[in-house]
Amino acid sequence: MAFKLFDDMKRRGAPIKEAWYTSLFNACANSPWDSERNLVRIEKVRANMSYKGYAPNQTHYHSMIKGNISFYEHFFVLQIDLCIA
Repeated sequence: MAFKLFDDMKRRGAPIKEAWYTSLFNACANSPWDSERNLVRIEKVRANMSYKGYAPNQTHYHSMIKGNISFYEHFFVLQIDLCIA
């Protein structure tokens, strides 16, 4: 549902805010989908965020880690990213 709303708001030309990304990361983290699907969605959101010129903040990283906790390798990459940011 969160992704449908996000797509609808983009179509209508609503300005994208950083808080939207946090909501999308949390939607992935709390979703009943399998972990691999969550990882794909999180990576798409992260790529979109980068494309739009937003740098992830601590809240974004927390949400990404929460959604990826079963993917240890990806978790460590996010941690390294957070230390560099």
